[in-house]
Formats: sequence, C-alpha cells, structure tokens
Amino acid sequence: MAASNGSTDSNYPEYKSNYEWFIGMLKWSTIGVVVLLILMAIFLV
Repeated sequence: MAASNGSTDSNYPEYKSNYEWFIGMLKWSTIGVVVLLILMAIFLV
C-alpha cells in the first residue's frame, strides 16, 4: 500500500497550505495562552 511519488507531488500545494494553517494556529494559540497567563498573574495574584 505504498503511495506513488505522483500522489505526494500532486498534493504538495494542499499539504503546504495545511501546514501553514497548522503552524499559524499553533502560534496564535501559544500567544493566547501566554497572554492569558500574564493576565491571570496580574489580576489573580
């Protein structure tokens, strides 16, 4: 059940788009958690 090289190459733009979306969401999620922790440290301590 090995994929041929053509299937990977032909879907490369879609894989790249999904990768960029994932990295973007990961970045903004991390920034959101850091901001939340900073705000909790300011207002709850």
